[in-house]
Amino acid sequence: MSPRSDATPANKRTVDAPEGPTTSALNNAFLTVKKMGKAKKNTPNTEPVDLKDIREMSLADRALLCKGRRVKIFAGNDFIVDLPQALLLMTSINGPKLLCGGNTIVLPTGTDKDGVIRLVKYLDNIARSPKKPSRIAAKLETFEDLSTCAAAQLLGMEKYTANIMNLYWAWFANSLPDYDDLDAIMCFPTSHTRLFDLVASQLASLVRDDQVPDPEDFAVYLANNARLADKIADINKKAAAKARREAARERRRKEFEACQQRREEAEARRAEDEARRLKAQKEREAKDKAFWEDKKKTEKELEARVQEKMRKGAKAFTKEEAAHIRKTRGKTVAAV
Repeated sequence: MSPRSDATPANKRTVDAPEGPTTSALNNAFLTVKKMGKAKKNTPNTEPVDLKDIREMSLADRALLCKGRRVKIFAGNDFIVDLPQALLLMTSINGPKLLCGGNTIVLPTGTDKDGVIRLVKYLDNIARSPKKPSRIAAKLETFEDLSTCAAAQLLGMEKYTANIMNLYWAWFANSLPDYDDLDAIMCFPTSHTRLFDLVASQLASLVRDDQVPDPEDFAVYLANNARLADKIADINKKAAAKARREAARERRRKEFEACQQRREEAEARRAEDEARRLKAQKEREAKDKAFWEDKKKTEKELEARVQEKMRKGAKAFTKEEAAHIRKTRGKTVAAV
């Protein structure tokens, strides 16, 4: 597994925004701020917010998002960064829930601060800069980029980092990660589970096929990364079970085809035997018919001769004629 030399960006993912109320996106953000300011502490506001992409807003509307009260973001008890509440509510699908009626957001302890800061700085620059907003740029440093995407996931701002996530997904779906990439992915056990599963599946396939380019180093790496080792083992266990099922199905298929072929052959033999039997029967019947027709003809001819001789008063008959007279008249006559 060698380090990347380049990366090709993936297609931008389309994220459908939920339908909002009839008020404008900007007014709605400030209305939500006002309502949350009056809400009871720790009471989440769940009213829908029109999350229009701020990159599509005018400069004047973006500038308004920088005004008003600010929200502080913590990782556990450690302060990370703050941002305008209106900006948060316009960019986060979980904004009201995260605030819980206050002006602080508490992310899990251990959250990488740099990723959160980079994301907030990007959004703040969009709101303040007169330049045309653009997508957040991937730094092509796996840990830093995944940290930014993890921050977006925690804050409900994933559509602003979708291009980065798509890039890494496309890369790892088609290329082998290096150990630094693996280390970076392993640092986010809850945020990037799908990416982890993708990479684990790719590596498991190499292990099954005995195609790992550096098996000794990889074995050492797995020995020190039980989560990845267990995942690969689980994938290959399921793959082996699937292979056994498929082999069993193939074996049953072949057995069925062989049985079917034997049945068809037996049926063909029975059909041939029946055809021969019918043919022999027809031949016997034809032979018998010919025999009896010939016999009937012979008897008819004998009867005609006998009648002719008896009419003439003949006293001598052939053996066949004498036998015919005995059979048909019950008389015994001399035979010559």
